[in-house]
Amino acid sequence: MIAGPTAAKAMRAVVIAISGMNNAAVARSVRSALELIRGVQDVEVRPQSAEAHVRFDPELVDDWQLCRAVQAVGCRGELRT
Repeated sequence: MIAGPTAAKAMRAVVIAISGMNNAAVARSVRSALELIRGVQDVEVRPQSAEAHVRFDPELVDDWQLCRAVQAVGCRGELRT
């Protein structure tokens, strides 16, 4: 069966470990920076565990873009494997 235009896209989910996210304002900045990336579907930032859970379309965005967005707000982002 051939998938039509209404077929759901395959999304990818990653966890980004974030260094330097030491308060709620920084957590909001990280979330906002990730949400601004075209192709990002969902972002959940967890300051308690210093990580962000991101779901995105891998045809529109890659891991490097996500980590660069975290770095742009003054933190260090590294993918957890």
